[in-house]
Amino acid sequence: MTGADVKKLREALGLSQRKFAKILEVSNMTISRAEVEGPSRGLVLIIERAQATGLLKLSDRKIKPE
Repeated sequence: MTGADVKKLREALGLSQRKFAKILEVSNMTISRAEVEGPSRGLVLIIERAQATGLLKLSDRKIKPE
């Protein structure tokens, strides 16, 4: 997962960095840094867990095609 992937996921969910961070229970800086420099392995695991448990549901959102 790259920084661009984190940003694309967040935007597909229609969330600000602040709201995305709150859902994942991480700091705003963690999300900001992840989008620019790439996510840490720990953040990737948090995102994967949130998706697996249904905390982040893409099916409820419209994803814009590239």
